[in-house]
Amino acid sequence: MGYGFITGDKYVASNSLVERPDGGVYFKPELGYHNIHWNFALQYTKVFTGDTGTIGSQDYSVGSLGLGLTYNLPLGAKKFKE
Repeated sequence: MGYGFITGDKYVASNSLVERPDGGVYFKPELGYHNIHWNFALQYTKVFTGDTGTIGSQDYSVGSLGLGLTYNLPLGAKKFKE
């Protein structure tokens, strides 16, 4: 959990007077597998912005879904036998 800041234009759209929220509390769970060589992860980030940025009956929603794959580089670490 944390607090995220949303940057960009003041309004949600150029033809709208609905203001973009400044930020909000975020939640970022991650599901993954990590071993000595590889890291695989799936994460979701959701920012809760409150009531700011409502367009009619639709709330301004900020979220993202990410998929990660990384290879670990040994930097002077001991080499383990597998």
